[in-house]
Amino acid sequence: MNNILFASFALPLLGPQTDSLQEKENKRPNIIFVFADQLRHDRVGYAGDLQAHTPNLDRLARQSMNFCNAVSVSPVSAPMRASLLTGKYTSSTGMVINELRINPDHRTIANVLSDGGYSTAYIGKWHLWSNVAGSHDSVAYSFTPPGPYRLGFNDVWKAYNFHHENYHSYYFEDKPQKIYYGDSVYEPDAQIDMAIKYVQSSSKQKEPFALFLSIGVPHDPWSKKNVPAKFYNMYRDSVFGYPSTWSDTPDALAAVTVTVKRVG
Repeated sequence: MNNILFASFALPLLGPQTDSLQEKENKRPNIIFVFADQLRHDRVGYAGDLQAHTPNLDRLARQSMNFCNAVSVSPVSAPMRASLLTGKYTSSTGMVINELRINPDHRTIANVLSDGGYSTAYIGKWHLWSNVAGSHDSVAYSFTPPGPYRLGFNDVWKAYNFHHENYHSYYFEDKPQKIYYGDSVYEPDAQIDMAIKYVQSSSKQKEPFALFLSIGVPHDPWSKKNVPAKFYNMYRDSVFGYPSTWSDTPDALAAVTVTVKRVG
């Protein structure tokens, strides 16, 4: 396997020992981009959080590079995802809030990779399709059909627009039919298993691959029924304090009720 790039980590992995030096120089790196939802930069062990139990991320950080000055263009899901894929500010993508459908004419990193001969795959939360508030489980608003609205992810699609139910959850491929992992299956485990199988299969092909793995956790709801018992018990006696800037009184300018009306 060639070099692998992990999200904000650059982790070089040597190719097969049978490759000649010339063959290695001619090969383009495979890309694995993994990103979690609502994971703050300082809420991991290697960043100094003593309450965080993140041994795998800590090990990855020790073996790679941590881009500690990288800043998200937006703290909101859909706008951030649009900027991540296009390299544009929200003022250019038009994705300034959640529950908007992105213009498929944007050229994305997946378009560039596909045009460059890469096999492209997307697994997990998408959140760039639905254009209504709510109705997240409706197939009409959770299934992104094959074509331009997948923004260049043309080869493997195991995704859904939006949900954060980690059990009895589902994804779509190329038909508007929900594919359930199973009631007792923890969604992140299933997504990572699918990613591993894709890497194992694609690494045997001649063309390079690019996999984007969008994991929904640690996004709320943070309820006991939404996480495995071993993770719940790991933190059951932990006390999480509020930041020094916390206030129970909402900002007067932010306390605005917005009503979204569906048209048509």
